Amino acid sequence: MISIIIPTYNEGKYLSKLLESLKQQTFQDFEIIVSDNDSKDKTKQIAKKYGCKIVKGGIPAVARNNGAKIANGDLLFVDADVIIKANNLIETFLTEIKAEKLDCASLKITPDSNNFSAKFYYFIKNYLNKLFGYIKGNASGQFLFVKKIFFDKVGGYDGSLILGEEHDLVHRLKGKGAKFHFFMDLSVTNSARRVEKEGLIKLLVKNAYSEIIRFFGFKITKKLFDYEFGKY
Repeated sequence: MISIIIPTYNEGKYLSKLLESLKQQTFQDFEIIVSDNDSKDKTKQIAKKYGCKIVKGGIPAVARNNGAKIANGDLLFVDADVIIKANNLIETFLTEIKAEKLDCASLKITPDSNNFSAKFYYFIKNYLNKLFGYIKGNASGQFLFVKKIFFDKVGGYDGSLILGEEHDLVHRLKGKGAKFHFFMDLSVTNSARRVEKEGLIKLLVKNAYSEIIRFFGFKITKKLFDYEFGKY
């Protein structure tokens, strides 16, 4: 069994699409935990409709930790604006994790748009995450598997971080001996809303700035620029 943990804040427009895609998966031995940060839309009603457990949320790191506290299985953190298009994706993902004896794993993220800016942005993000995954522990926070025993061993996500919390988690997991892999041959689809709203250059600059800070060992606990959750 795995526990799928979804942090939410006003994600009613997207959550039902994710939950529908989860219903279509060939692998069904999972529970779904929605960690909601007091959404003002229909997010919680949708979660209840699909039989999800609901816990108190917060910023993404805190929300994911809160979900993990009540989880009964190993952890799969999925963002609310993700859609899993391949019906056998989770089954294949878990089979590969077992075959390679992994303790944590992530995969490629593709945009839900054919817009050049969106495709280029995710292309850069995927290859940088794969490259720095071996150096610093970068991962796709939108879809990240972690064995619960290792998650508990490192104390989960650092709840003080407002950006890069997924990279920090994997970095600390690897420090405890966890085996990590970034799969480029498996993928899920993510909403390109932020790229479309903010623009390619602006978003790349923000990401580059935060990655440089992280690369030199600093943690992002204060707001560096406008990056609001649930804004779009």
